[in-house]
Amino acid sequence: MRITRRLGLAAIARHPRTTPATSSRQPYAQAPRSSRAPAHAPLLSVVLPRFSRPSLCSTSPRTPPTSPSRSPRRSSRSPRRLPRLGRDLVPTAAAQLAVSVHEYLSGPLGPHRIYLALTDGPDGRTLHYAWNATTAAFDPAGPLTLDEAMGVYPFGMVMPLQDLIGIVRGHVQVWDVAGTTARFWNIGRPLDSLAYGLFAVYGEHQRPDLAARSYAYALAHLDAQPSR
Repeated sequence: MRITRRLGLAAIARHPRTTPATSSRQPYAQAPRSSRAPAHAPLLSVVLPRFSRPSLCSTSPRTPPTSPSRSPRRSSRSPRRLPRLGRDLVPTAAAQLAVSVHEYLSGPLGPHRIYLALTDGPDGRTLHYAWNATTAAFDPAGPLTLDEAMGVYPFGMVMPLQDLIGIVRGHVQVWDVAGTTARFWNIGRPLDSLAYGLFAVYGEHQRPDLAARSYAYALAHLDAQPSR
């Protein structure tokens, strides 16, 4: 069993039960070791230093800051949206695979199969949740580092709280977040990722109301064009 994290490319390999599970970090990409420099070597010299250090990748929220009247007190209410997200995840490939898995790196799994961390919450805190396969609800979970969470939960995602608020309010489209500020890991196929789960829940084919709202929001916030 091998798990690949989209940002950082941390891989965890499962060994036989007699051997404890181990983890290691690998860079995003590696330059070819051939003595003959490839034609794209100049490009690699620019790209590799950036992607070999995940800390350089921006995780700033894509959603504009909430208005002072909504922050931070109103923003702390956003976890109330999680019950619907938990239920909407049920028919996705990620949730279907999650409920079918009964053992993971640390041993037999309990009801919690999907980890969710919302960063930059009230007072700068990170909010931790775990999706319960028996209730389809996100229950509060103990704080974990990203590497620890990958070793405990077979599925997970980490994103700024502000971006989740932006998605459910229609201020930003889900793909603007899923491919940038959000981090995912999963077992199984790439299509079993929670990134595709979010597309299934919040994509414009499923929520055309959010898509229409996001377009209206973007148009309303376009910078004025300079006069000629």
